[in-house]
Amino acid sequence: MFYYLGRKCRLAKLYPEPIHDTIAEPFCGSAAYSLHGERWRKNVIISDADPNVADVWRYLLECKTENILELPSMYKGDKLSDHKTLTNAERWLIRYHINPGSSQNSNVCTAFGDKVWNRAKYDIALNLYKVKHWKFKEQSFESCDNIEATWFVDPPYHSSGVFYQTNSVDYSKLSEWCMSRNGQVIACEQDGASWLPFTDLTHSRPTRGGNVRREVVFHRKSNKDCIACGMETQENRMQCNTCKAIHCYSCEHECKKAREV
Repeated sequence: MFYYLGRKCRLAKLYPEPIHDTIAEPFCGSAAYSLHGERWRKNVIISDADPNVADVWRYLLECKTENILELPSMYKGDKLSDHKTLTNAERWLIRYHINPGSSQNSNVCTAFGDKVWNRAKYDIALNLYKVKHWKFKEQSFESCDNIEATWFVDPPYHSSGVFYQTNSVDYSKLSEWCMSRNGQVIACEQDGASWLPFTDLTHSRPTRGGNVRREVVFHRKSNKDCIACGMETQENRMQCNTCKAIHCYSCEHECKKAREV
């Protein structure tokens, strides 16, 4: 819906399709996964702990198309601070576009931002109707109700999360939290992350420094699935029927404690 650091606009088509009627995004950002294709038609529940992201989403869910079109155009060198009447939500919606890909609290429009915002304003207005039935909650991932859903988990990446305005993720807790979700889980990361058993997805576009990153994904169709082979486990979820892997009852990772049971 809007330009945001780490958004999955180009990658959204590569992730597994949701198998539940409800999609839950606990680190929603701009919610590119839920907006892709026809996914937006589902019961979408998005949340984020960043108060500025929260302001922008509340604004988008409440505003009208004409409100978006009335927002000021921005050109190279223009200062956002010159527009005194903007609300915080409007200011941050524009700010995410005038220096795209940056996590900085940008005030001056770049040459690239000039093109991005003046096009994005019309794209947002055109697609605004898609999110009007969505629900948003300002909260951390720990506070999300454990409903049966397709959980699309796209946290600040372990190696580069320092660039986000809000990031206090405990990845060991996030790992256990993901494995305790009811339903399908799709978690995103970059190569090198080990807090879940990730597999390769694709290579991302080069960063501004010229580095190419490998995107990885963790996918579990059901909380009854074995994370070793993907097949359904026994009812007590302690041992997989197919590969016989032993799993911890609380987090489903292999562990010595489970082997002793």
